[in-house]
Amino acid sequence: MPDHPDEPNTSGAAKRHELFKLERLELAFDRGQSAVLAWLGGWPALRSMSVAIVALALSPWLYAELRKELASALFRDAAQCQYSAWCLRHGVRLYRDVGAPDGPLIHFLHAFLQLFGGITDHGFRRADLVFQVSCSGAMGAALAPRIQTTRIGAFLSRAAWAYLGVVLWLSWYLLQGWAHTVQRDAYFALLGYLGLVLVYASADHTLKVARVTAMAGGVLCMLLVFSRHSGIVYPASAALALLFSDDATREMRALRVKATLQGFAIGLGLIVAGLLLFGSVTGIWFWYFRFPFTFHRWLAKQNAFYLFSEAYGEAAQTAVVALVGVVGAVAVRALPRRALAFAFVPMLCLIAACIEGKGWPNHVQQTTAVEVILELLVLSELWKYRAQSMRWRSAHAVGAALALLFVGYEANKTIHASGFLTWPVPVPVDEDIIEAKRVGDYLKQHTSPEDRVLYYGHEAHVLLNAERAPATPYYVNMSLNIELFYERAPAARGEEPNAEERGAIKRLQREISRDACRRIKVTPPGAMVFLDGSLGIFGADGRADVVGICPAVAPMLNADYHEVSIPGVPAHYHVYLRGH
Repeated sequence: MPDHPDEPNTSGAAKRHELFKLERLELAFDRGQSAVLAWLGGWPALRSMSVAIVALALSPWLYAELRKELASALFRDAAQCQYSAWCLRHGVRLYRDVGAPDGPLIHFLHAFLQLFGGITDHGFRRADLVFQVSCSGAMGAALAPRIQTTRIGAFLSRAAWAYLGVVLWLSWYLLQGWAHTVQRDAYFALLGYLGLVLVYASADHTLKVARVTAMAGGVLCMLLVFSRHSGIVYPASAALALLFSDDATREMRALRVKATLQGFAIGLGLIVAGLLLFGSVTGIWFWYFRFPFTFHRWLAKQNAFYLFSEAYGEAAQTAVVALVGVVGAVAVRALPRRALAFAFVPMLCLIAACIEGKGWPNHVQQTTAVEVILELLVLSELWKYRAQSMRWRSAHAVGAALALLFVGYEANKTIHASGFLTWPVPVPVDEDIIEAKRVGDYLKQHTSPEDRVLYYGHEAHVLLNAERAPATPYYVNMSLNIELFYERAPAARGEEPNAEERGAIKRLQREISRDACRRIKVTPPGAMVFLDGSLGIFGADGRADVVGICPAVAPMLNADYHEVSIPGVPAHYHVYLRGH
């Protein structure tokens, strides 16, 4: 109360003024919030963007792992693909002058990435990372829910789902370790599943986008036919996605079928054109069919059921979850029928790996990678349901939140299981690779660019660092001396080839020996390199192994070559240069 009746109540006026200012501030805040929300496209758009929280939360650990992965050397499988790709880019024809028991896809892919990353291990790993991020981001963006929103809202929604796709994929990818990143099967999984995702998601787009998306998916699926022989499962599964539909008209099935078939034709045309320009159409028969089915199928072959039930046990669990989960979800209408495209690929790829019988971890990467696809697929369907609603029903909202939590938990667990997280800095490099690079660097300095190199060893970094063409298409000992390779790594008991099949391996060795010897005599190499005791499998005297394959090598070495020593390279490497 004021002391005098005529004195104004200043404290009350001040409070009212403060309240007025707060109300104006709140009103301005509400208006600003409404404006931003409208600019972003409303709550449906923000809800779609919310999946990015998983990616944001996990990114620091991924960054720590990626720094080490990028500093890692390339394992010998990747180095061999690197070398064949270098050959392609320098006029050495695939399947005629340089061979590999793989389809042409991996060699063309490496050659393409070399345009951006070069041939160094670090440079190529950087190009590989960009490729992995681009393709996995495309998966996430393709599965983002379609909502009626503003342009910026649509962009940010797609970006959030792309970010989620990248983080989930990289969490799986980095779990593979340094030897199985930049690996053939990881690329096949990435491209194959991206192709299926594009065919699947094309049903949710406008006519124009659906046509382009389905065609791109068709291209990728057909390319996988030229990866491993089991790659046929990708176009077959894409056809399954088109065959089964909930509403053929709404899903534009006729248009998508036509576009996907066009994509198949384009994919086939790309491979044929690549072989005509950079390879040998006739040579692919030898390297992609005869060599693997005559020899490689028996090498270190293990029992298929043992692999399925024990050695590949974790991959088998993933395949079963995919098969049962997707088929069950389609049966109860939790997923559209076209989702059947993802049900069978993991199991079929696992069966193919078991039949191949090697037991190597990379052979089941196309099976285990489906975890990422299923996570994205489930989240996509949850977020697409009633996507335009301002508020979801409680059960739906809680289910979506729990699913997002589960996906984040699993990805976090996968990241922390990766060996990259605990690796020291600088990253250690195998001595085999260090020695091979030193030999290659020496050859590059002491031979001319036109020289060819005869190499008998397992580490293709020798030829890659030398940047020299191979003297024969059988540029590593594993393809030159297949008879010794099989003797030292035979099929398991009960899995051996019969007498006729064993004889076919011997005949193939004789053909390889004749062809290699002819090439060596016609075009004497500028250098010959022999590695003793390679892989603990090949002979203790590498030179003697090669002389056994091609006796003409011994007088050539005595008459025209001299042995050199290379600083920092152990005595088990024997390097001969032409001339005295």
